[in-house]
Amino acid sequence: MTGAGQNAVALGAGSVADQANTVSVGSVGNERRMVNLAEGVDRTDAVNVGQLRDVENALNDRMNILQGTVLETR
Repeated sequence: MTGAGQNAVALGAGSVADQANTVSVGSVGNERRMVNLAEGVDRTDAVNVGQLRDVENALNDRMNILQGTVLETR
């Protein structure tokens, strides 16, 4: 683990945290996934894939409604 960045944290073998105020779980060519991540709640929390998919589905639903409205008004 290397952490040359000020206030940086490197987690795991081979992780590099060379930028200030960051948390690294890997390095270039040695990327890792974060698993079992809870849903973010506050503005500065990380989000998980489940949350992103919920947003994607909501946007798709709204776009489909909008497209239907546009087609009806033609």
